[in-house]
Amino acid sequence: MSTHDIAIIGVSFEFPGVKDLEGFWNGLSEGRCFYHCEPSEVDHTVPAWGSVEDVRGFDYRFFGYSYKEACCMDPQHRLLLQHSWHAMEDAGYMNRDALPVTGVYASASLNQYLFHNLHGQMDAGSEDEVVIGNTHDFLATRLAYKLNLTGPALNIQCGCSSALAGIHEARVALLTKQCDLALVAAVSLSAPHDQGYPREQEGIRSGDGYIRPFDSKASGTVFTNGVAALVLKRYDEACRAGDRILGVIAASAINNDGAQKASFTAPAVKSQAQVISKAHKLAKVDPRHLVLVEAHGTGTAL
Repeated sequence: MSTHDIAIIGVSFEFPGVKDLEGFWNGLSEGRCFYHCEPSEVDHTVPAWGSVEDVRGFDYRFFGYSYKEACCMDPQHRLLLQHSWHAMEDAGYMNRDALPVTGVYASASLNQYLFHNLHGQMDAGSEDEVVIGNTHDFLATRLAYKLNLTGPALNIQCGCSSALAGIHEARVALLTKQCDLALVAAVSLSAPHDQGYPREQEGIRSGDGYIRPFDSKASGTVFTNGVAALVLKRYDEACRAGDRILGVIAASAINNDGAQKASFTAPAVKSQAQVISKAHKLAKVDPRHLVLVEAHGTGTAL
């Protein structure tokens, strides 16, 4: 291990059909599809979706909110707050009187709750609650406020790469001593939660509801709901403190395609190869020794 290693010491998440590490690992090992997909006789709809349980459930009193404030809050904010609490608790840092300086790096998808549920129902007295409860600008600082975290509190919004970019920024902050602990949290909820999507002739969504990354039969991706929170700490300090270490981040790298790609939403192969190579070099890892590679496998046609 090197002085640049970062330990993962706490986690809380929920993905479609799975809430714990053992179930998640077993599903990955078995190649199981976590989301729901069923045959359909409706030509214009693809019946594929992945939802999380009890999106409406939120212990607002526990977090010091009124019922009205909770109703005005994007469920993404609610879920992220709950799982951030559980991740800190899982790391053993929620019941301590004096928390270390902790940074927050948070991400969320497009707020659909505001458009589908709150739009047209707001009164003059609820305007402030709606703005604060639905604007992503307040996502990280809400977590910092409710969990009493005093390090940097930043929103990371860069589309599909938001969560991993948050981990990279948290790692950099830990290595440069901007904080001694880092909470990285990301959420994505769509509304409605348990329906399919319109069938498209040309688009990024799968034509039959199945994702086939790196396959000649790939026809697109399927968007699902999910939420996750991780707690990171410098590896050597985690070892000295006796923290439970779930994993180790040896290195990370980040870049951007600039204008060198076919279109704004299409990634550039060269840039991806460069950033992967950079991460390998920083970690001093020979790619030939890797036994598992996780990819952003959308299954979209090139």
